[in-house]
Amino acid sequence: MTSEDDKEYYEVPGYGKKHISLRRHWVNVSSIPDEEILEIDRMEDDLKFQNPEEKENAYLIRRYITRFERCHHKALQRLYKLIQAIGRGKLENYKKSKKERQQNQAVQQWKNAWKILEAWAKDSDNNVKDLSYNGITAHELVEEIGTRTPLKEWQVQRLADRIHCFLTYDNLLDDEFECHELEKEPQYYQDDPEFYNETKNTIIHDTLNGKPREWSLTLAIDDFFPCNWNHTQNLIQLLKVIDGDTHPEKPLIVCNQGSDLHPFYEDFLKIEKTLKAYWDETYEPEDINEEMLKTLDQKSPIKLWLVRSLQKTLKTQRAS
Repeated sequence: MTSEDDKEYYEVPGYGKKHISLRRHWVNVSSIPDEEILEIDRMEDDLKFQNPEEKENAYLIRRYITRFERCHHKALQRLYKLIQAIGRGKLENYKKSKKERQQNQAVQQWKNAWKILEAWAKDSDNNVKDLSYNGITAHELVEEIGTRTPLKEWQVQRLADRIHCFLTYDNLLDDEFECHELEKEPQYYQDDPEFYNETKNTIIHDTLNGKPREWSLTLAIDDFFPCNWNHTQNLIQLLKVIDGDTHPEKPLIVCNQGSDLHPFYEDFLKIEKTLKAYWDETYEPEDINEEMLKTLDQKSPIKLWLVRSLQKTLKTQRAS
């Protein structure tokens, strides 16, 4: 990308560079608008709201469509909630207190993983010996790392930092933590140039959508999210890579990659077809969810805009 081209893009934290012509609520879908997105944007421009509350409700639902990621471990549950919200015109019970979120069972497991890895990196395992991560004891988890070396300690600390960063960014911890990606912000790791370079030069050989893939351990750590549906296997695979196994049996599945391996792939596909059948009367697939069509209820310009936005989101994330 030339410097002139670069002026037409802006950085969205967590999503990378986006073209200035892309509306913010498409950041989880594309980097530049295609014809489908532009057509849906025109639908938005033509919307007329009866009152401020109707507009507020519609845009709240749209914001949650923007936040939807099919790689999230609760993606299917969130998808059903979005469809129910579109049907009734209002998103209900979407706010949880900070305390409720921090005490969530999944969050507790993410915290355990962070504590176990950080303790190992600092050679203070005894403080976490009674912890476990999704049924895996602390001892079993760190066994995947193999024999302790200074390089491994540095790499495991970076992985622990990645989880810490996620927990802090998502407001799941009370502390503050300064986050820096290994791949994009190498300047923050120049105190240990040898360890950094060895990590960057560690190439993982796995597959993506059935095709061979080669990528750096630095990028794999940056792309590790504990909220991913495959987070337990991803973490184990990364620890094995740190121990020298750069040809994992199963691929690392990071955000919106390997969608065909998702355990709910067929459910997502059926919902995508159902949403398309709702707005496109010429589309008549055999396998749709009739109850979902009843939930969406009578068509309106607002519903059609939201349904098309959600269907486009599912379609694009499936293809990634």
